[in-house]
Amino acid sequence: MQDDLTQRDLSGKRVQDMTPAERLEMKRRFEEFVQTMRKTGPKAKKAPAKKAQRWDPRAFGAKSLNGKSGA
Repeated sequence: MQDDLTQRDLSGKRVQDMTPAERLEMKRRFEEFVQTMRKTGPKAKKAPAKKAQRWDPRAFGAKSLNGKSGA
């Protein structure tokens, strides 16, 4: 009986050593994984983008180069 290629563990095999059928199976698995990640991945439900706030060191009491207060 021939084992099912879709159930075979191919993780230990180098791509160069795979048969054409095994390479096609690996490609199919990868494409299936990508589609799953697009549906359920971390970026699937995007949070509203935050507006970038300009950083002003004087607002946080940073000191100038000569050691005195920047204000």
